[in-house]
Amino acid sequence: MKFCSDCGSLGLNVEMDAHGTALRYRCGRCQATHYRNPRLVAVCLAEWQGQVLLCRRGIEPGHGLWTLPGGYVEAGEPLQAAAARETMKEARAVVDELVLYRVYNLPKFNEVVAVFRGTLREGRFAVGEETLEASLWSKRDLPWDALAFEYSRAALHDFAMQRWQSVYASPVQDLVWLQPSVPKPSAGAAARPVTAPREPLRRRAAPESAQA
Repeated sequence: MKFCSDCGSLGLNVEMDAHGTALRYRCGRCQATHYRNPRLVAVCLAEWQGQVLLCRRGIEPGHGLWTLPGGYVEAGEPLQAAAARETMKEARAVVDELVLYRVYNLPKFNEVVAVFRGTLREGRFAVGEETLEASLWSKRDLPWDALAFEYSRAALHDFAMQRWQSVYASPVQDLVWLQPSVPKPSAGAAARPVTAPREPLRRRAAPESAQA
């Protein structure tokens, strides 16, 4: 933080709060205290006939690696609406019956990730924004060596192990970040079963609820 957002002063001090639990920015002119709150990330685990939808990222971080569709929650946006919006943006897909699946804390990056689980409508998807490729993966073929983020790895691990709890018992976990790296291609790698082409033949217009 470079200046006070209340008065514009450059005279900011870093001080311990009254409870001794966290450092805060405090303005030397107007005495305003500024709080640094975590960013919310909404992610979607979309299933279709026992497979899960993954996107290969076209941007950094994790360019070229696979991940669950997701992104930052906008101000005033419900979490599940953000998960649906990001899935439409990245995979041109509509997901029904979204329920909270997992919540992950990433304190190093000041983020909280909420993963929702739902059903891919009619199994339809295509390549969307910021995506190089979209594909359905079976549990036994998941690309463990080519995943972009630890929250995707954790959620997919539970999915592959068929661990399921209701929305009211969704566990909250702290994750230790592992920097993604692009693995060396394997000569004997099996072909992925279902993949959307770069210029998809089928496209579906986003419903109003998914464009929020």
